[in-house]
Amino acid sequence: MAEVKKESPTLQELQQPVQKPVKLTKWKAIHNATLPAEGSGAFNNVHLAILDLAVPWFVQRMIPFKTGWKTYWFLFALFFVPLTIGYWIITSRFGPRKNERTKLPNRPLSEYYTIKDRDLAAKYEGKKMPMQVFHDAYFEGKIDFNGDVLDVMEQRHDWSLFELTPENFRYVLFNLIPDVIFHTQKQDEDQIRDNYDRGDDFYSWFLGPRMIYTSGVIRDINREETLEELQDNKLNMVCEKLDLQPGDRMLDIGCGWGTLIAHAAKNYGADVTGVTVAQTGAAFAERRLRENGVPESQGRVLCMDYREIPNKKGYYNKISCLEMAEHVGLRRYSTFLKELYDLLDDDGVLVFQVAGLRKQWQFEDLIWGIFMNKYVFPGADASKNLGWVIEQLEGAGFEVKSIDVLGVHYSATIWQWYKNWLSNRDKVVAKYGERWFRIWAYFLAYSVIVARQGSSSVFQITLHKNLNAFDRCGQIPTHAATQAPVRREIKPVESHREFWPEMYGGAAKPVAASVPAPAASKPAAASAEPTLSAASTAALGGLSSAAAAPKPAQNAFAASDAAYESKLDDTFDPTPISAQNAFAPKARAETDFAAAVVPDEVKAVAAEPIVPVVPKVEDAEGAEVKGSAI
Repeated sequence: MAEVKKESPTLQELQQPVQKPVKLTKWKAIHNATLPAEGSGAFNNVHLAILDLAVPWFVQRMIPFKTGWKTYWFLFALFFVPLTIGYWIITSRFGPRKNERTKLPNRPLSEYYTIKDRDLAAKYEGKKMPMQVFHDAYFEGKIDFNGDVLDVMEQRHDWSLFELTPENFRYVLFNLIPDVIFHTQKQDEDQIRDNYDRGDDFYSWFLGPRMIYTSGVIRDINREETLEELQDNKLNMVCEKLDLQPGDRMLDIGCGWGTLIAHAAKNYGADVTGVTVAQTGAAFAERRLRENGVPESQGRVLCMDYREIPNKKGYYNKISCLEMAEHVGLRRYSTFLKELYDLLDDDGVLVFQVAGLRKQWQFEDLIWGIFMNKYVFPGADASKNLGWVIEQLEGAGFEVKSIDVLGVHYSATIWQWYKNWLSNRDKVVAKYGERWFRIWAYFLAYSVIVARQGSSSVFQITLHKNLNAFDRCGQIPTHAATQAPVRREIKPVESHREFWPEMYGGAAKPVAASVPAPAASKPAAASAEPTLSAASTAALGGLSSAAAAPKPAQNAFAASDAAYESKLDDTFDPTPISAQNAFAPKARAETDFAAAVVPDEVKAVAAEPIVPVVPKVEDAEGAEVKGSAI
């Protein structure tokens, strides 16, 4: 049979964008997307600016008598809001999807939800409705999902519209913008206490025994880790990044229910102080410290605003702030960071974890953010992109040591929260009503998705003061990403041996300037790689060819440490995230080789195993919640 010759692609064909189909993931660690479609992208700021500037100029030209700049600026102020709103509505409604790689199934809307309200059914019969209209109707019981909330939300691009509505603009103009402009201390206290003082039982029904309202950390992507495992991974990671030692003065701003400070005091011997505005949370955290054997002399909780923290300049050498800065507000963000800077010792370390939206947002992200501000985290207007956060931190005098983006880890965490919430439906409805159950079911289900797809993420940033005298070299052992083990046999790159004959056991023949033609095949024995001398092995930091060393070095920072190599062999895990120690740091108590690198006074604490924080939850009336309640 004659061979069919394949024609070369034309220039026009090469210039066409390649639209590869989207690959669906099947990771056990997360809830995988079933319809990972892209929505309409962000509008063009340049186009909007031209529109806002040009329309007043054009209208001014149509006035039959002579006018000046005052008239122009009057017309600009008159047209700015309606033009901007109109532009946003049109671009959100008719803007193209970022790409068409995921094809929408276009199923009948009745497969996804059932409208129970007659007026709503008449208005949207056979038509997709905006997501804001949908979720408000769902909260009021006018719509029901046909199936699991999360499963139906995964298909949302097939049944909903991500367009801005009059209600979105009403909330932004009369609620969000005033909050951003003023953002007073009283506003913070009222909003946070109304949210977090709702009842410890309310939060226990989805947070579980650890009572941690921040992202956990995946350690094994090939299995579904429990919520407690995810949170314990995070607690250990934060403490290791802080390089906590016995007697360290640790401050946790936004300590919630006190699990991190109890963990740090109980397992690392740190002297801990937690700060929270929530009154019931402060009482819970204080009790948690005592129940875990932390005396008042070692651990305490302050119920106050961050602006009221006794400012002992440089008193704390370890500070953590996990997902609290979003509540500070844009207006006071720099003031808050200056407060952190003053509280931190010049040789201290800060772990700063903050949630934020991506810079290249889609309209879905914007609509989701408005929902979150209205129903879940009022006043949390400082959820910005990573670049903005880094700029603020560096402007306050900090230097970034490392950054871990934990969005997909948050998705796995919220997935466990969502399942906990559904399992406690009867308790929630009996005490707080059907509406609160629906709001939180929608919030948790949607958050699983937005965190996984990158609409919203969480950034864990390790920092210190940007001072010349800071010991940066001493921070290398806790810079986990630089300590990640190599997961394959490594052979050093060799070339131009005539330049370094002492490394290769003597002089070598000069290398030709031009590249020679491929030589004929040789017997296997003749083509074996040359071995390196002992001197060259040492010069290359312990890395040698397979012929020279029976066992490859797994970590360039510890190639000469036999104990470390032995430990790596015992704990080798080929999964991608497990190979990144930044996501899965070993607690000092679990590492055999830690004793060789820590001072004697630390060994007593390092020898103790990591002990989970003992849970105890009470409802709003003070009765202890036991058993299935958590």
